[in-house]
Formats: sequence, structure tokens, C-alpha cells
Amino acid sequence: MKARLHPTPAMQKAIDAYAEAKIQGIQSRAQEAVMKERNDIATRATYLCLLACYQVCLSPRTLKRIQDAMTGPVADKYNEYRNDQLADLWAQVTLQSIGIEAPQTKEPL
Repeated sequence: MKARLHPTPAMQKAIDAYAEAKIQGIQSRAQEAVMKERNDIATRATYLCLLACYQVCLSPRTLKRIQDAMTGPVADKYNEYRNDQLADLWAQVTLQSIGIEAPQTKEPL
């Protein structure tokens, strides 16, 4: 025969609080890992963009200006639209308006 434990309401409350704290900790660590991965992806995309610009013979000075724009006003504007889930659409439409083919993203932010 299997023994069954019947926790008192106080014990159940303590169990629930413990479980909730563990879940919050796991979610926090998972969110941290996701953000680190996102930052690495963004860094690699910056590398690719700057290397492509260098490959087509843009000067190092121009590369620096591009890098400054990417991490400054462009990033600021993107983050502003990100709050409304419109960042990717803004970037896509802006690029398309100047004649750059910009495919739509598959995953929302």
C-alpha cells in the first residue's frame, strides 16, 4: 500500500511558495541566457555588415560612421518601435523604400 501525504494548509502554502520561487529563478536564468544569445547574434550581424562594407571597399572611416549609426540613432529608433512590435516592419519598409530587398522576419520580437 502506498502512503499518501496530506499537507496541512500551512504546509501547502510553504510548498507553493518554494515552488514559485524555484520557477521564478529558472525563468530568470532562462531570460538571461536568451538575452546573452540575442546580444551575440546582434554582434555577429554587426560583424557581417561591417565586413561586407569593407569587402566593397568602403573606407575604415566610413565603417566607423556606419558602426556609430548602427549603435546610436538606428538602434535607438529600432528600440523605440520595438515597444509597439513595429521595429522589424519599420526597418523592412525603410529599406524597401530606398530600393533594398528586405525579407520579412519569421519570428516576432
